[in-house]
Amino acid sequence: MGRKLVPLGIETIDLLPQPCRRCVFWELGTRARPRGSEDAGLQKEAWLSSVVLEWGPPGHVLSVDGTVAGYSLYAPTRYLDQVGFQAARPVSRDAVLLATLAVAPAFEGQGIGRVLLQTMARDLTKRKVRAVEAFADRVPSGRDCRIPAEFLEASGFQVVRDHPRYPLMRMDLRTALTWKDAREAALEVLRVPGAAQPALRPVPTSRRPPG
Repeated sequence: MGRKLVPLGIETIDLLPQPCRRCVFWELGTRARPRGSEDAGLQKEAWLSSVVLEWGPPGHVLSVDGTVAGYSLYAPTRYLDQVGFQAARPVSRDAVLLATLAVAPAFEGQGIGRVLLQTMARDLTKRKVRAVEAFADRVPSGRDCRIPAEFLEASGFQVVRDHPRYPLMRMDLRTALTWKDAREAALEVLRVPGAAQPALRPVPTSRRPPG
């Protein structure tokens, strides 16, 4: 099974499945056009182009045998307007926000989420970033892009600012870089907003922590 990882950028944005390709929930917050609209797709392109130019690729797309299996989206909070509307804000100054981590249902249980997290960790370590944080969802509904808290906990994240539904969670990047067993981190159960038959779903739950 051949895996291919590519940085998320203008050249690869069209690899993202719908509705993710036209979703700017985290990127633009209240400035976003209606989710799934053509205008939202153009907004996402403009946002991505700007971030890549100023900061670098804000994520990765992972394909398996030519089929997109998952992707990640992360960036400093200055590029993610939705952060300002989260009850558990602010994100720590030394951390980058992991906004979305999604895996296609056909590839659940194959370590895709773990590969994306480790790839992010290596990338951010090179950029001298110490930690990554995420606004988790304790009751995933599939209607937004937050990552299930259970998956984040199983992946080494810990709550740094609690909230009944959407806590802010944090992971030292060294944690992701030292995982030893992909199987322990790979029970992905993700649901993408608005998709009756989702192509990708915001990441997983796991029975036990990785490593």
